[in-house]
Amino acid sequence: MKTYFERYANPITLFNDPPANSLKISIVIPCYNEPDIISSLVSLNNCKPVVGVEVIVIVNEEETCNDEVKQQNRITLAQIETWKNKTSLNYSLLTYHLIASARDAGVGFARKVGMDEAARRFERANCDNGVICCFDADSTCAANYIESVSRHFPINSPKPNGATVYYEHSLPDDNSLKEGIIQYELHLRYYVNALRLIGYPYAHQTVGSSMIVRSGIYQKIGGMNKRKAGEDFYFLHRVMPTGNFIDIKDTVIYPSARISDRVPFGTGKAMHKWQQENSTDYLTYNLLSFQDLKNLFIKSESFFELKLNEVEEQVNKLPVSIRSYLKNNEFDKALMRINSHSKNRATFINKWYQYFDGFRVLKYLHYARDNYYENKPVLGQAAALAQLRWPTETTKYVTAADWLSFYQHKDKEA
Repeated sequence: MKTYFERYANPITLFNDPPANSLKISIVIPCYNEPDIISSLVSLNNCKPVVGVEVIVIVNEEETCNDEVKQQNRITLAQIETWKNKTSLNYSLLTYHLIASARDAGVGFARKVGMDEAARRFERANCDNGVICCFDADSTCAANYIESVSRHFPINSPKPNGATVYYEHSLPDDNSLKEGIIQYELHLRYYVNALRLIGYPYAHQTVGSSMIVRSGIYQKIGGMNKRKAGEDFYFLHRVMPTGNFIDIKDTVIYPSARISDRVPFGTGKAMHKWQQENSTDYLTYNLLSFQDLKNLFIKSESFFELKLNEVEEQVNKLPVSIRSYLKNNEFDKALMRINSHSKNRATFINKWYQYFDGFRVLKYLHYARDNYYENKPVLGQAAALAQLRWPTETTKYVTAADWLSFYQHKDKEA
C-alpha cells in the first residue's frame, strides 16, 4: 500500500515517536473550536482498557480564521496537555495542531490528516490489519466501546473491512431542542430503514463519530475526502461496496445534539434550522419515493445484457418518478457501460450498485422531492414505514420519542 502514501496521503508525518509494536486500534478525533474535548477523552479513558490503542486529536483551523477560534484552539491544546499530564491514560494520546488553507480547511480534511497518520503509523508498526476509528470532539461513548471494537475487529483477521457503531444522540435539557433532535434522529433511522425495505445493499448509518475502517481498506479506496460537510456519508459509501461491512450493536456512541452553523448540513445545522424556524415537524423524504425506487431495484436483473433499443421499453414500465429521473440522467448510456463490463449476472449486479451508489440514491430522492413527492413530517412517514417493515407488530405510538425508541430497538435487532 505504499502507493497511497506516495500519491494520496497528507505528505507530512505528524509524529516522530514510533508507534508501539502492539498498536492495533487508532481513534481519530477532529477538533475545531471545541470547548469541551476533555469530556470526550475522559469517556474514552473510562472504557475497559485494551492493549494497543492510540488516540489522535487533530486540533484544526483555517489559516485566516478569526481570533476567537484561534484562542479557543490554543486553550484546547493546553487543556489536553494539562489533562494528559495528570491522568493515568489507558491509551496513547497524540495531539497535532493543523493550520489549513481556506481551500482545504474543514472536518473532511482534518479527518483525512488524522486518518492518514493513523494508517502511516500502522505501516510503521507492521500492522496490515490496523483499525481506524472515527470519533468526534463533542461525542462520548459507552464503557465497552473500545473493547467491542477490538472484539469485532480481530487483528489476526483481515475482516470485517469496516463498520458503523450504534449511536444515540445525547438529549439536551431544552424541551424544544430535545424534540428537534428526537425527530432528526428518527429521520436518520427512517432513511436507513426505508433503504432496507427496498432491498438496497448498503443500508447503514453514516454518522461520522461512529465510522470504522481497516487501514488497508482505507488506503485501497483512496482515503478520506476533504469535504467540508457530508464527508462521512461519501466516505462510508466507498467503504461499504468493498464488502464485509458490519453494524456494531453491542455498544453505543453518543453524538452531541448541540446547535451549530459550521457546516451546510448535519446534526448541528439541522438543530440550528429547527430553532431558527421554531419548527414542530421535521420533514423527511416521502415514503412513496422509496417505493418507486424499489420498483427499479427488484427489476435490476432484467437489465442484464439488454440491448440499447430495449432499454426504453423496460424503463417505460417503471413509475413516473423513476422513469423521468433515469431519462434525465442518461441511464441508457450508463447501462450500456455496465453491461459491457459484466461477464455474468453477479458482476452486473455488483456494477449496478456501484452506479446506484448512496450519492445517486440521494440525488434521485431529491429529484423526486422536487418534482413528484413533497417531503412529509417524519412522524407520519416513520409510522407508515413501520407498517410495511413490521406489519405483524402493534405500532400505535403517538409521540416522536416513542417512535424513535421503537426504531432504536429495531436497529439494535437488525
